[in-house]
Amino acid sequence: MALDRKARSAIPRSPSTVTNQQAVKRETQEHKTLAFEAAREALRVLPLFESEHPHDDRPRKAIEAVKAWAKGTRELSMKEVRRLSLDSHAAAREATSDAARFAARAAGHAVATWHVPRHASGAHIYAQKAIAASQKSRSRKVAKPALLAGGNPQIAKADGDAPVQAYIQAMPGWKRDLGRRLDALIVRTVPGVRKAVKWNSPLYGVEGQGWFLGIHCFTTYVKVTFFRGTSLRPAPPGESKQKEVRHLDIHEDDPLDETQFADWVRQASQLPGERL
Repeated sequence: MALDRKARSAIPRSPSTVTNQQAVKRETQEHKTLAFEAAREALRVLPLFESEHPHDDRPRKAIEAVKAWAKGTRELSMKEVRRLSLDSHAAAREATSDAARFAARAAGHAVATWHVPRHASGAHIYAQKAIAASQKSRSRKVAKPALLAGGNPQIAKADGDAPVQAYIQAMPGWKRDLGRRLDALIVRTVPGVRKAVKWNSPLYGVEGQGWFLGIHCFTTYVKVTFFRGTSLRPAPPGESKQKEVRHLDIHEDDPLDETQFADWVRQASQLPGERL
């Protein structure tokens, strides 16, 4: 929200006129200019926090408080400012990304400007950090994974559903839809299934039991590996040089027997898994 005309006329036209924050005296117009600019900068990056934590209003409360004080519409106390600042920094510690974390810290420094004018620089610094972190995160998401030999996506080793979905999204052509279909069948058959990507292959397992299944793309087919495949009934058709492993190779026009596949997944999830 912009300052009204009366308040705007009382504030220096450019915050650059306040060059030495340590020399600024509290409760002066220069001090309020610093606080207003700090609040505005923190507010600019606040969506980076609220988009990830929409129900956490701690940083917003801090920004709104110091902004209102700078406009002369609210009084603040040391106790209140300390609580608002500490709450914002607590929100930063709980944030799930660097961009959100830095945005919350910008709010914490903005409100602290009421007490110590030089905290205004902290608000600007953390706002810039938030923007840089957000841009870095977006660039990582935009970059398409490289395809290795046979068209297998190159995905960094990581645990969880996110890297598996990144792998599936990068599977070329008809294989992508097949990947989604296999993933959905596995999740439906084994609620709470553990996921990871290792050696550029999605893995599925049960916590404490190891991995029971892996997926890998080749030029003309997708290979599903059952690590204890010889113990399944009936055993998947593809043989392996490894004693207990069996494979299911799926080509573009091959029908997928979802009932049989789900039964293999169910059986495999109940066996001791592979420790990879």
